[in-house]
Amino acid sequence: MASKDRISLDKLKNKLNENSLYIGRVPPKAKDRFKEMAKSNFNDDWGMTLMYLLDRFDDVRIMITLIERVNGLYDKLNEIEAFVYTNNNIEAKEEVKKQIKTLSGKLIKEG
Repeated sequence: MASKDRISLDKLKNKLNENSLYIGRVPPKAKDRFKEMAKSNFNDDWGMTLMYLLDRFDDVRIMITLIERVNGLYDKLNEIEAFVYTNNNIEAKEEVKKQIKTLSGKLIKEG
């Protein structure tokens, strides 16, 4: 093979490898699902199918982060509610203790 032909062949290989991807050890069911998804949604374009799946994966990661933040806020809200409830009960008990009533319910002394 001539040196010029070898250079052209190497350029072609590099060009193909830039946008190509080989994935080994793909479970048969996963491969079938991927190919079916590519065929039905992306006109057999495996690259666009992969890009779509990666975008959805990013969306799921963002949603998980948001859910974790909401759960954290929910926990803090529960703590605040418990604190307010406890303080309200303490204040209510103090008010009851400060009042002196007769057996008939008449208030004699407050304070």
